[in-house]
Amino acid sequence: MSEDGAVLRDMGMRKVESSADPELKSKAKWAIHWVATTYPSDVHWTTDAVLDRLDSEGVTLRDNRLLGPLMKAAEKAGLIEPVVCPTCRRPETTLSERPSRHKAPQHLWKAVSE
Repeated sequence: MSEDGAVLRDMGMRKVESSADPELKSKAKWAIHWVATTYPSDVHWTTDAVLDRLDSEGVTLRDNRLLGPLMKAAEKAGLIEPVVCPTCRRPETTLSERPSRHKAPQHLWKAVSE
């Protein structure tokens, strides 16, 4: 990604997060924490798992893009880390299972081992 692309991505993530409903943002953070602390560190998961947890609680985000900056915040906080290919050093992905995502690639995450 070019430097300009990274700047635009980061600006977009800040805009989505700053305009999010505080209650929904709090519930999304809770769902990320729940998945990260419930799944063992050797289990890889995507934001689909977070959305599934929110669904089970009857919570629907207005904009699922909110998960991007919240996942990055959870990573910076040391709660989760991306799954990285040991050979090519790129983040690993898998296809979404949610029909609304149309099999879009999703980054794989895991809990940080303690």
